[in-house]
Amino acid sequence: MTARPRPPKPPSIDTNWVLVTPEMATKWLENSKEIKNRRISESTVQKWASDMAEGRWKPNPQVMMLDANDGVLDGQHRLWAIIESNTSQWMNVSRQVPSDIIDVADSGNARTTAQVLSMLGIAQPYRVATIARVALMYDLYPEKIWNQTIRISKIQAQLYAREYPDQMQIAAQSYDRCYTDKMLLVPPRMVGAAVFVIVQNSQRLALLDDFARGVGTGIGLEHGDARLALRRYGRTTTTMLGGGQRFEQIGVAVVLKSWNAFVSGKKAVNIRWDIKELPMPKVI
Repeated sequence: MTARPRPPKPPSIDTNWVLVTPEMATKWLENSKEIKNRRISESTVQKWASDMAEGRWKPNPQVMMLDANDGVLDGQHRLWAIIESNTSQWMNVSRQVPSDIIDVADSGNARTTAQVLSMLGIAQPYRVATIARVALMYDLYPEKIWNQTIRISKIQAQLYAREYPDQMQIAAQSYDRCYTDKMLLVPPRMVGAAVFVIVQNSQRLALLDDFARGVGTGIGLEHGDARLALRRYGRTTTTMLGGGQRFEQIGVAVVLKSWNAFVSGKKAVNIRWDIKELPMPKVI
């Protein structure tokens, strides 16, 4: 039996209750100028400031995180509310928090995967977030039906996107070209995930631009071209693509089948794929 790996040693974090004044809140926010925090939600700040000003705000164990320079990693909305209400509030404050903790930290407004990726400096974070989730489904569950019992957590998607940053950017940029004339019916998250899988696994990447351009414009495509068949998907089949993971699985599969036919020079009038054909198509 393989021994389980030992958990990493926890960082030396000092956590205490602190009566945070408006002056302290201002200083901590000024220390945060180099930290890529998410955008401020004015409505959240105003709501919490009203609660503080009118005595409805109660101390709670939600931790406010500061780095080694007293820059704010988590808790900026609460600090702005303190400033806006001009009140002092008790906050549970953790100091000396490692700056990379933001990718696993939640706050009163839970961060989305895209917000975390943006804070980490990853370009096109919203596209990358959706690509990462669907592509990881392909990576982890190629032989299973992507039903509601299979879940990809936000942490899994974040780590996957950070593990393959260059490939994610290529996928995000390439799938843009697949929608040049907006005729493709397969949703972008499925196309982006499929392109990522292609970038990761195909030995024929020199053909990726031609594939994306043909799918995106349809210019010069002849009957039997797999790219034309992909453009027609949804118009020539009763399997329309909507929401849900099962539809995502079908969408990724039809894009991969189109790619495989294109790079191998095979004719394809119609592109279809069904759950009965599991496992998922491998990339040529």
